[in-house]
Parts: sequence; structure tokens; C-alpha cells
Amino acid sequence: MNKTHCIRSCGLHGFTLIEVVIFIAIASVIFIAIVSLSVSVVQQTQSSKHKLYASRYADELAQWLRVQKDLSWQDFYVASQQGSRNYCVNQHIALDADLVTLLVPYDPDTCVHNGIINGYGPSRFRRTADFDEQTDNTKSVKATITVSWVERGLQVESVQLETLFAPR
Repeated sequence: MNKTHCIRSCGLHGFTLIEVVIFIAIASVIFIAIVSLSVSVVQQTQSSKHKLYASRYADELAQWLRVQKDLSWQDFYVASQQGSRNYCVNQHIALDADLVTLLVPYDPDTCVHNGIINGYGPSRFRRTADFDEQTDNTKSVKATITVSWVERGLQVESVQLETLFAPR
């Protein structure tokens, strides 16, 4: 019996070209879906990581401001109420850092998303502190700390922390 005759009579059937093309198309769609899902998960993970760093930077500044307030309420109050009341704090905060040298008036040209100097996260953050003007003579200071970063080169994301400072 020759080979062609056996394939037909023995019940052996091969895949047709159409079946192979359909299989490749279905496999390609599944592969593309898996890859796009993986890319999305990686982007979400990276975004969460940046949000975690930003929260840490905001909390770091809030804690440092609390220490400065406790050291000298008068100096803290004066620094928060005079001048621009909007400060760029992109430098790393050392415990012995002076309030006046750390609070640099906000300037959009110099306060850029380049990272917190000597920080521990990636170089993409900008940290600002805004103090509300006090008009009610309560001798309290409301501060809004904002840490922002550029996510995926397109949109600016931010974490905000608001806190109220008052003398002891």
C-alpha cells in the first residue's frame, strides 16, 4: 500500500491550512491580551511605588515641621506667615536643618520634578509646603504639603497632606 492510500484509508487526517491559520490567530489574540495585561500590572505597580515614596516624603516634611514648631513656635509662626507662604522643599531634611535655610520660596523655574536631593526614591519628585494666611488671630497655622511627580512622562500625580499647627 502506498503512503497516500494509507492516509486516506487508515483514517489519518492532517490539519488543513485554514485550521492552522485559525489556531495562529486565536493564539496571537491570547498572547497580545496577556502581554497588555502584564504591561498594565507593571505600570500600576510602578505608580503605587511612586505614591508610597511621595507619601513618605510628605510625612517626613510634616514631622520635621512639627519638630520646628516645638523648638520655637514664634520662629515657626513668623516663617509661615511672612513672605510668599509657599515654599519649595526639594532638599533632604536633616534633623538639625534650620527652618529659615530649609524653607526656600517657591519658584517654578527652580522647584522642578528632579527628586529630593539625597533622598531615597527615584529622581522624579517635587515637594512644596503652602501655609495659609491667618486672619482670625487663633495663632494656628494650616499647612498643605504636596509631593508631586510625573507619571509615565505624561501626567502629574500628587499626594497632599494637610496639617494644623498650634502652640503648646
